Amino acid sequence: MSKISWDFTEVKVAQERCKDALDQLDPANLDTPATGSVHQPLLEKKINKITKATTDMVTVLRLMYMGIEGADKLFRTVDNQNAADLIAAGFYRKTTRKK
Repeated sequence: MSKISWDFTEVKVAQERCKDALDQLDPANLDTPATGSVHQPLLEKKINKITKATTDMVTVLRLMYMGIEGADKLFRTVDNQNAADLIAAGFYRKTTRKK
């Protein structure tokens, strides 16, 4: 059985980095400047591909953020329950030894 460790500080940093990246990329709406060049259609095609890639990255980052947030909540819930169980077990041991 492998040991799983959950560092709440590292998780918070990961959440903040995802959020920062989302803030930077989410409003990314690239416009194609009118160049008047014969290469305008090629430029528009490339800008559209960049915009699509950015949109895909935002989707992935949003899912990562939600996944980290959900996992963090579950780990905290389990951690709190384990702490409560340990406290209850300690109380039980103390009360049964007195008799």
